[in-house]
Amino acid sequence: MAFNAEIADRVLKVLEGREGLTERKMFGGIAFMLNGNMCCGVTNDDLMVRGRRRRSRRRSGPAPRPPYGPMDFTGRR
Repeated sequence: MAFNAEIADRVLKVLEGREGLTERKMFGGIAFMLNGNMCCGVTNDDLMVRGRRRRSRRRSGPAPRPPYGPMDFTGRR
């Protein structure tokens, strides 16, 4: 399994003590689940974080262009 153990350890430190936390091998890396739902994971040197979509851009102006993007492991987002 190819994932950066240092990043995974840092994620675990942030999530430790949360009820319902489990780990699962996924996407060739490791996923962290809260109550059965994936909240984040590590694949290679990448941190994956599940986020919410914005409802409307009109209220807050144009969306910033942050250094992240949608997950894409198989050519599908």
